[in-house]
Amino acid sequence: MIDLHPDEPASLALQAGLWLCCGAVIGLLQLRTLQWCVKLFVAGRAPLLPMVLQLGRLAVLGGALAVIVSRFGAVALLMAAVGILVMRTAALGMGERA
Repeated sequence: MIDLHPDEPASLALQAGLWLCCGAVIGLLQLRTLQWCVKLFVAGRAPLLPMVLQLGRLAVLGGALAVIVSRFGAVALLMAAVGILVMRTAALGMGERA
């Protein structure tokens, strides 16, 4: 059995990869909820519901990042933010091909 300590490079790389994946999941959820909000705007429904959903979506993103930095530190926040940006870039790239 391999015993990894938090100060070992392999452990740091594993943690960075996990936070990158966590950020990608957060980014995917953000993009899906944004898509939902846009559909509500385009459908011509009352604009208050999509605006409230948009504010809630941003509050959840800010809250998730605040929890990450307060409990796990700046490196976790940085890697999660990179994961969010990677997912956003991937989604925008897929939109151009369609």
